[in-house]
Amino acid sequence: MRSRLPPIALVALALAAAAAAGSSSVDYLTYRGSNDRAGYLPNANLDPAIVGTTAFGLLQSVSLPPVNSFNPERIFATPLVYTYPDYPHQIVFVATETNNIYAVDGVNGTVIASRNVDVPFNRKNDIPACGDIDGTWVGITGTPVIDPATSTAYFYSKTYSTPTAGGVSSGRYRFHAVDVMTLQEKPNYPLEIDGLPSGIDPTLVFEGGKHLQRPGLALVGNIVYGAFGGHCDFFNYTGWVIGVDISSSAVTSVYSTSSFLTTDKGGAGIWMSGAGPAVDRNGKLFVVTGNGNESPLVSPTPGSSGSRLLGIKLSVADFFTPFNYVALNGADRDFGAGGITLLPDYFGTTSVPHVAAAGGKAGQMYFLNADSLGGFDMGPSSGDKILGSVTPGSPIYSQAAAYPGEGGFVYVQPIAQPLLVFGYTVSDNIPTFTQIAQTTDILPFGAASPMISSLNGAAGSALVWTYTGEVAAYSAVPVRGSLTKIFSYQVTGTGPHSKFAGLGFGNGTVYAPTSDGRLIIIGSPTFSPVTATAADYGSVFIGNTSTLTVIFTAQLPVLVKSFTFSNGNFTIVTKPTLPTTLSTEGTLSFTVKFTPTGTYTATGTLDLATNYTTNPTKGTATVLTFAALRGSGIVNGPNLALSPTNLNFEGVVTGSGPFRKTLIVGNNGAKPLTFTSVGLPSGGFTVVDAPAVGTVLPSGGSVTVSVLFDPKTDGKYSSTFAVGSNGGSLDVLLTGSSAGPPVLQILTQNPDGTFGSNLNMTFSPLTSWQSQSRIVILKNIGATVLTITKSKLPLSGNITAPETAVYEGQQIPAGGNITFSVTFANGLIPIATPNTTSTGEYVLNTDDATSGLQILNFEGVTYPPHQINHNIFSNVSTGWAYMNCFYDSNPRTLPTGVTGSASPYMTVEICLSLCEAAGLQWCGLEYKGECYGGSSVAASTIDTCYKNSTRTPCNGDATENCGGPNALDVFYNYAYTGSPTPTPPPAGGGGGGGGGSGTPLITPNITGYSYVGCLVDNFNGRLFAGGYQNSSTSANMTLPLCAQICSEKLGVAPDLLAGGKWYGSELFFGVEYAQECYCSGTSSFNNTLSTACTLACNGDATTACGGPNALTVYKRDGSSSLPTSTSTTTATPSAVPTPIGVANVSDWTFVDCLGDNINGTHTLPGGFQNDTTYPVMTIPLCATICLEARKTDSRLSPTGSLFLGVEYSQECYCSSSSTFTRSPSTACTMACRGDALTVCGGPSALSVYQYTPSAPTPTSAPTSSSSSAVASPTPSGIASVADWSHLECYADNVNGQRTLQGGFQNDTTSPVMTIPLCAAICLEARQTDARLSPVGPLFLGVEYSQECFCSSTSNFTRSVSTACTMTCKGDSTTICGGPNALSVYQYNAPSSSSSSSSSTSQSATPSSSEAPSQTAASTAKYTSIGCLTDNINSSRLLAGSVQNSTEFSSMSVALCYQICQRNMNVDSRLAPGGAWYGNGTLAFFGIEYGGECYCSGTNSFQRVASTNCNMACNGDSTAICGGGNALSVYQVVSSL
Repeated sequence: MRSRLPPIALVALALAAAAAAGSSSVDYLTYRGSNDRAGYLPNANLDPAIVGTTAFGLLQSVSLPPVNSFNPERIFATPLVYTYPDYPHQIVFVATETNNIYAVDGVNGTVIASRNVDVPFNRKNDIPACGDIDGTWVGITGTPVIDPATSTAYFYSKTYSTPTAGGVSSGRYRFHAVDVMTLQEKPNYPLEIDGLPSGIDPTLVFEGGKHLQRPGLALVGNIVYGAFGGHCDFFNYTGWVIGVDISSSAVTSVYSTSSFLTTDKGGAGIWMSGAGPAVDRNGKLFVVTGNGNESPLVSPTPGSSGSRLLGIKLSVADFFTPFNYVALNGADRDFGAGGITLLPDYFGTTSVPHVAAAGGKAGQMYFLNADSLGGFDMGPSSGDKILGSVTPGSPIYSQAAAYPGEGGFVYVQPIAQPLLVFGYTVSDNIPTFTQIAQTTDILPFGAASPMISSLNGAAGSALVWTYTGEVAAYSAVPVRGSLTKIFSYQVTGTGPHSKFAGLGFGNGTVYAPTSDGRLIIIGSPTFSPVTATAADYGSVFIGNTSTLTVIFTAQLPVLVKSFTFSNGNFTIVTKPTLPTTLSTEGTLSFTVKFTPTGTYTATGTLDLATNYTTNPTKGTATVLTFAALRGSGIVNGPNLALSPTNLNFEGVVTGSGPFRKTLIVGNNGAKPLTFTSVGLPSGGFTVVDAPAVGTVLPSGGSVTVSVLFDPKTDGKYSSTFAVGSNGGSLDVLLTGSSAGPPVLQILTQNPDGTFGSNLNMTFSPLTSWQSQSRIVILKNIGATVLTITKSKLPLSGNITAPETAVYEGQQIPAGGNITFSVTFANGLIPIATPNTTSTGEYVLNTDDATSGLQILNFEGVTYPPHQINHNIFSNVSTGWAYMNCFYDSNPRTLPTGVTGSASPYMTVEICLSLCEAAGLQWCGLEYKGECYGGSSVAASTIDTCYKNSTRTPCNGDATENCGGPNALDVFYNYAYTGSPTPTPPPAGGGGGGGGGSGTPLITPNITGYSYVGCLVDNFNGRLFAGGYQNSSTSANMTLPLCAQICSEKLGVAPDLLAGGKWYGSELFFGVEYAQECYCSGTSSFNNTLSTACTLACNGDATTACGGPNALTVYKRDGSSSLPTSTSTTTATPSAVPTPIGVANVSDWTFVDCLGDNINGTHTLPGGFQNDTTYPVMTIPLCATICLEARKTDSRLSPTGSLFLGVEYSQECYCSSSSTFTRSPSTACTMACRGDALTVCGGPSALSVYQYTPSAPTPTSAPTSSSSSAVASPTPSGIASVADWSHLECYADNVNGQRTLQGGFQNDTTSPVMTIPLCAAICLEARQTDARLSPVGPLFLGVEYSQECFCSSTSNFTRSVSTACTMTCKGDSTTICGGPNALSVYQYNAPSSSSSSSSSTSQSATPSSSEAPSQTAASTAKYTSIGCLTDNINSSRLLAGSVQNSTEFSSMSVALCYQICQRNMNVDSRLAPGGAWYGNGTLAFFGIEYGGECYCSGTNSFQRVASTNCNMACNGDSTAICGGGNALSVYQVVSSL
C-alpha cells in the first residue's frame, strides 16, 4: 500500500539515517537551536543579573544594504549564529525574502559579505490573492541550517526558471549551499528542485511555483530535510518533505503527504508557522499537517510500506489525528498551524520516556507519547489516545517551549492571550501538565515561538524570551501565578516584526530580525578588561545570612576606579580601597552577604568601573564589569503555596462544558506540610483530585487540582476553593460567566449606502484613475466571543482590501464588529479599449458552528476614458482624454503652474494648449482659472479627489468645468511625444487676431515706443520676470496708460529705481487679459510669438491688450517724454485698493499679496520654509517663527532683511532675500486659521510682510493682541517669558498617555522651537481651538527639543523627571524637555491694564454685580485651592468621603471645616490615625450649591477648574460656597 498521511495529523517519518548530536557551543545553527525544537538554550550566557540591568540593551541596529533592486527587504527566516574558524567574533547569517543573504559580525554589526542568490518570486503578480507571506516577494522563507563541520549554510530560495521569466508555471525552488563567511556557493550547488516525482505516487510531481517552503530546515546526518506546503489553499497544496544528501549533492528522498493530483483534492500541507521538523534521537522526523482531503489512516503504518527512491526511503512510522478531524477540517482549524516540540527527557517517566507537544488553530495543545503518537480513534470511547491536552481557547500558531529544570515548565503562546505556563507533575507514572501561571502582557498574532535560556541549568538563571516587535525576557520560574518581566526593548521602524519570525541567539547576545530589512543586536558590552565570579547563594532560610566572596581578576593592566551595587537583599561586608591599579592576573575581593526576607529569588549585580587603554592615540575608555548575585529565600518549615491565586472562566458557552482549568497546591517550605482542611466550591464549580485532610507533602512537593466549570444557565458565577495546613491557609477565587454561542453576521454596503447581507458585491463602472470603496462589516450578534479562524482577503489586482484589516485569530466580542473597506481602483486605461471585468474574493471562517466557510465575491467593470471632443477643442492635439477629478495638495498634484496665477478667461482648451506648448503630458484645471501641468501625477493623490469639493465652471466658459477648491480636473495626453509643441507664430508676423465683435484690433503707434509683437506669457514662467508686475484689474486700461504706469514706477518699483535699466535703452511694457499691465527693464525674456492677443483693451475697444497668456508688448525708443497715441486718450490709472484683513504687527510692514509656486518654486526661496499645517496660524505667530528661526537656521541671515509670507491660511515661510519674484496676486482670500479677521494668503498666493524694526537688532518676538512679549532665557536653561512661570520637568507618556492630555497638541517637529515660540502658539491656539479654554488655566510643555503641547487642564499627572536635558532647537541656551520629558510652564494671565487679551476673556470669578466675591476665607487652619468641577463622569469630586448636606441653611466655610473635624472620630474613613491626623496635606473639604459640605482624606481627585462657583454661602453672604456642579475646595493646614 502507499504510505500516505491523514488529512490533518502529527506524523513521524522513518529516516534512513540517525539524528546528529546537537552542538554544545554557544552557536545557534538551526531553527530554535536544536532538532528537538524545544527552544531550550542552556549555554547562551544570558545572565538574568545582567539582562535585568541597564547594562543590557541595544548594541546595534544594522540596516542590511540592498544588493538588488527587489525592495522592500523583509526577513521571515530566523537569523543563525556561527563561530567561524579563526574569526574573532560570531557571524550572524541572515536570509531575506528578496533572496539576499548576509554575513554580519555578531558584535559590531559590520556586514562582512552580502549576495543575491536568485531573482525572487513575485507573489503579488503571480499569486495575488494569497498574502500569507505579506509583501511583494517570496525568496528565502524557511530558516536555513548550518553544518559546523564544513562552515556551510543550506537553504531553499524561491525563484523562476530564468531571471526574466514569470508566472506560477515558471516558479522554481533552488537548494543552495554557501560558505557562512564568504557566502560563495559550494561546488555542485545550487540544485534546482522541480518536477521531482513523489515517493508514494510517481505520477504526482513537485511544482515549485505552487508550493511554499515555510518550515525551517533539519540537518540529520548527511541529509538536509525541507518541508513544503502551499500558498494559502491554492492549487494542489500537498505537503512535501524533500531530502538532499549533502555528501553527494543529490536529492535522495521526495515524500508527498497526498497522492491526489486534482486541484480540489490533495492538501495536508506542511507549514507549521515556520517551525522546523523535529527529529528524535532514533532518527524519526516529526511534522504536522493540515487541511487534508483524504480519509484518515486506521492505524500507524510501519516503515516497510514506504516507496524506495534513489536508495533512501521515507515512510510513515507513526501518526496522530484528532478524533474530531472532520469538524476541525471543515471549520479550517488547522492542526498544522503550530509545529511540534519534542520535550527533553526531563519530562519523561519510565512508562512514557519521551513526550511530544503540538497545537493548532483549534486552540488545543496536545501532549503525546512521542514513541507511540496515538493514531486515530484509538483512545477510550473512540476518542484521542493522548497523555492529555490543555485548551487555552484561541488558536496556537507557535511551538511550545520547555525548561527542564526547577520542577519543569512548558510555555505555550496562544494568539491574543498571555504567554501561558504549564507546570510538570507525574500522576500514575504519566507526565501531566497543568497551567500554573501566565504573563501580564497580551501577545498578538504573529508572535514568535517562545525561547528559554539558562546559565548551564543553574537554578534561578532561566529566562523566557518572546518577540512580537518587542523583545522581552521574563524570569522562567513563575512567582505567584505570573512571570516577571525583567527586560524589554521595542523595535521601532516601518516594519518591526514579520509574523512568526524568531530570535537568534549568540554568546550573551540576542538577534532580532525585522520586516524592513534590519538586524537588531541586543546584549551587553562584549569586552571587559576584568572578569568576575558570580555569587550564587542557593536557598537560604528566611532571616538567615549566607556570605560569599566575589573576585575580580584583571586580564591586562588596568585602573579600577569605583564600584556600584544594586539590590537591598545583598550587603557588602568587606571591600577594597579604590581607586587602585591591577596588573595582569591581579585580583580584587568583595565579601557580600545575602539575607532573604521572603520566599523569592533575588538577583543583583556588583559593578566595577575600570579605565583601560586600547590604543595610545585614542586615550582610555571606561568599562563596567558586572558580577552577578543570586539567591533564594525558603521557609524553615512547611509553607503552603497555591498557584494561580484565581481562576477565571469568563465567556464560555452555556451547556457546552465542562471547562477545565488546573492549579498547583505545593509546599515551598523546607519541612513536610500536612493538610488540615479543604473547602470545596459550589455554584457551577467542582474540584477533582483535591488533597485529602491529613495528606502530607514533602518539601518541594506539589499536587495538581482540576477545577471544572459547567454552567447550565446563562449568568455570572463565583466561588472559592480553600486549603488549610500547618504551613498556612490559602484560597483561590473562582469566577466565570456563560452565555449563548457566538453568531457571525456579515453585512455589505449597497450602492445607495445602505447595508444588507448580500455576499456578492458589484461596484459601479469606473475608468482611468478612478476608485470606489464599499464597506464590509463582520458582526458578532451572539453572546460570547467570536474568533476568526480563516481570513484570506483580496490583496492585489484591481479589487483589494487592507492587508491587516482582518487576521486569523482575531476575536470579536459579543456585540462587537470589525469594519473594513474593499476598494475597486484603476490606473491608466488606454483609449478605445473594450470594457473589462475585475473580480476578487474574501474567504472567511469563524468558530460560529452554524455559519461554516463564507466566500464574499466582488466584481467591477472598467471602461476606457472619455476622449475630448476635438470638433470643439480644435487647437489641441487629438490625444487628450479626461482622467478624473484629483485632490490637490502641497506639494502640488501637478507641480508646474502653467499660468502662474488664476486667469479670468480660462477654458479647458486654453489650459490644454498651454500644457501642450510647455511639453507637459498631464494637465489640470483648478479654482475656475488655474492651469497646472506635469510629467506625472503625484502618487499620493491618485484617485483621491477631495470629497467635499464643489466643481466650478471655468472663468472663460461657464459650460465647462475647471476643477474646484483643492480639486483638479485632470487630462492626459495619449499622443504625447516627449517634446514641447508651442503655438506657431501668425502667418503675417505680429499683431492680434479678431476682437469679440469680429472687427480687427489694432496695435497703435505710441510716441516714444515701438511695437514688438504678441508674445507668449507663462511659457515656463512670467515673460517679464524680475520686473514690476501690476495685476490689478483696471477697468480703463489702454496701452498708453500702461506706458504711463511703468514710467511713473521709475522711482518706486525696486527693479525700476533710479540708476536701473529704465535709464537706458532696453525698456518694455506689455498688457495681458485686456487689463493687466507689466513692466520690465531687460530684454532677456523668451521672445516666442503668440496668436492669442485677441482681447480688446478695457479702456479702448479698438486696441489689442493681449489675451490669455499672451502680452501685447512695446519697447521704448529712448524718448523720455510721456507717451501719446492717436487712437486713444491718455487716462489716469486707477488707484491701487487698500488691502483688507492686513495684520498690525509691531516692527513688520505689509508688502503685498504675491503669487507663489511660480515655475514650481516658492516665492520666498532659499530661506526657512515651514510647510506645517498650523491650526492656529496668525501673522504674529509666523513673525515669531521667523524671528526665532533666524537665530539658528543657516538658511536665514541673523541680521539684515527678513520677510515672512503666509499661504493657504496656515503655511508660514521666511526668507532673508529681497530679490524674490514679486508677482502681485488677487488670490489672497483665505482668513488665517487662528484669526478669522486677518488674511493669510490663499491658493498659490502669499500675504508678504517685511521686517522693519525700530531698533537695529531684535531682542524679542513680535507682540500682538494674542501673544506675550518674551525675554532672553536665563543661563540656567529656564526661559524667562513674560506672563509665564516655569513649573518643573515632568515625565510624558506615563502609562501611554500624554501628560498634557485633552488639550491642543502640536507634535510638529519645528527646527526653530523655543519656549517663547511655544507660548505664542498656545496663546494663539486658545482663541480658536475647541480643546483649549479661552480663559482660565493654560499650560505649555516642550519635549524632544522641538515638540510643543498646550493644555487648559491643571489636573495632569505631575511625575517629576530628570530627563529634560535637550536644548531647544531654536535656542541652545534653554532647555526644551527631553525623551518622554516635558519642560512645563504655566500662564499667569496679566491684569487688564497690562494685557489686551484680558479684555476679551471671561473672569473666572463672578463680578460683584453677578455674585458675591469670594473673600479671604483662608485661615491659619485651611487655605483655598480654587473652584473645581464636580460630578465629572457622574462621579463625586471628593469621592469616598463624608458627604453632609444636613446643615444646608446655615452653611459657611468655617462650619464645613468644623463638620469635617467632628466626623473624624465617627466616620471610619476619617478615623483616628487617618489622613486628618498629622498629615494635613491629605485633608480636604469643599462646599457646593451654597450649603452642601463634603470631606476627604485623600488628594487623589481630579482637579478640573470651574468658573461656576458663584453662589454665596447660605450662612455667610460675604463668601462663596461653590455653585452648580462646582465645589469651593479648601486644603486643611492643621486640625482643631
